[in-house]
Amino acid sequence: MSDRPVRRKPGQPTASQANSLVGAVLTLDVIRFGYRIGYLAQLFTGPLYRELSERHDIGRQEWVVLFCSAYFEKLTAQEIGQMSGRAKANVSRAVNKLVRMGLLKREPNLADARSTQISLTRKGRAVFDQTLKPFVEREAEMLSVLTVDEVSQLDILLAKLTNRADRWDAPY
Repeated sequence: MSDRPVRRKPGQPTASQANSLVGAVLTLDVIRFGYRIGYLAQLFTGPLYRELSERHDIGRQEWVVLFCSAYFEKLTAQEIGQMSGRAKANVSRAVNKLVRMGLLKREPNLADARSTQISLTRKGRAVFDQTLKPFVEREAEMLSVLTVDEVSQLDILLAKLTNRADRWDAPY
């Protein structure tokens, strides 16, 4: 770390003000659960996506497509959108970029001629395997403040929220 003072833009809060502002907004009664989930997601992924972008020219949308593709031999872009909750246009742009980069390949979809199936290339698998470790480590760090029982309970609650059968998660 540098000994130089941190320069703030006019009107930008100091670190202690920002911490108190974060605490205040995280405890508001209005959409506090949704806000906290989004806040944690951003803290979890933000630094990792920045590093991926700098090192591999892969942003959030591309990494999500890589992640989904890594667990299935072949997928359609529509299936990736369903798995990730991402908009069709974002998935399509990410797939196109990853194909250009040689990380994904497209093949005809024999079950539906209107779409193609995508899969990881060897290069794509190598990039995915290399970039997964920091996510695993970051998750462990994030959960380290919880007990084993709390982690188990959180897992149960998140599964209940994400595995709803009432179509709450219909694509937008």
